[in-house]
Amino acid sequence: MLSVEYRRAPEHPFPTPLEDACTALRWLHEHAAELGIDPTRIGVTGDSAGGGMAAAPAILTRDRGGPAIARQVIVMPMLDDRTTEVDSHVAPYALWSYDDNLTAWPGGPSPTASACSGRSSARQDRSNSGISSPISLMLVITSSAPIGPICCRHINRSMPRSA
Repeated sequence: MLSVEYRRAPEHPFPTPLEDACTALRWLHEHAAELGIDPTRIGVTGDSAGGGMAAAPAILTRDRGGPAIARQVIVMPMLDDRTTEVDSHVAPYALWSYDDNLTAWPGGPSPTASACSGRSSARQDRSNSGISSPISLMLVITSSAPIGPICCRHINRSMPRSA
């Protein structure tokens, strides 16, 4: 297990933390043999904001041609800033509110395209090519987090597509 101590905002705004995660992933692949690691079995994991930080490198490394990620384990990930409607069924039980997203995402929910530059790749990924093939995705969500539909969209985009 490699734990990445990525630089955090506000001192290091996005995409610095994401680039740190990608740099660590590249380093791990480059040093896999000397560490006794099978590079075909390297995965990423994280929860909450760390879940978003685990999902985004999978998309970036796919787009950049590697290194490959074999699996993702993401728990209640922050994937999307577009939580603008309160779900009356979830709100009374939620550990994370829609108002919390106003604080969590720079620029608030659904900012203009110019304010989105370099934001979460998991939200902005519009491809239908799948993250990498084959990739295993384990996604953990709970009824206390208003992120179910967001996670479902990520699962749909994460699955490899057949030609």
